[in-house]
Amino acid sequence: MKSTCKITGIDPGKHVGIATITIDDGKLATAIRTHEIDGESLLALEEAIELDQPDVVVLESFALLPAKARSLSWNGFIPVEVMGAVKLVCQRNDIKLVIQTPSQIAPWRKSAIAQKLEKSSWKGTHIRDAVAHALYYAARNGLIRPPTKV
Repeated sequence: MKSTCKITGIDPGKHVGIATITIDDGKLATAIRTHEIDGESLLALEEAIELDQPDVVVLESFALLPAKARSLSWNGFIPVEVMGAVKLVCQRNDIKLVIQTPSQIAPWRKSAIAQKLEKSSWKGTHIRDAVAHALYYAARNGLIRPPTKV
């Protein structure tokens, strides 16, 4: 693997969190690029991914749970549309795409490294979850160490 790796984490939904981290020779750069865009603005999503030029995109999966099925009837399922757009952008730009579940990133949401990266400008949890997806992927692939507890 090359010495520098850019990983973009994406939390799909009505509000899409996008965060790109850079790993350089096994060290995480403290500056990261983040975006929070409207989930219905698929062109803005494409522009954000292409602007960051990641080596890997890590996308949070979506599953319709039985307990939510009734309340989501007649729903447009924006997260699913976002996921399709991300897959298309990755295919067009020859970017590796990895799908992760929300439960996989739990230890990273409040890890010391995530808190060090956090900015007050981040609204809600979408960017935090996008960062956590990128960090989890990096750790799972041996690019950084697993999180330490706060």
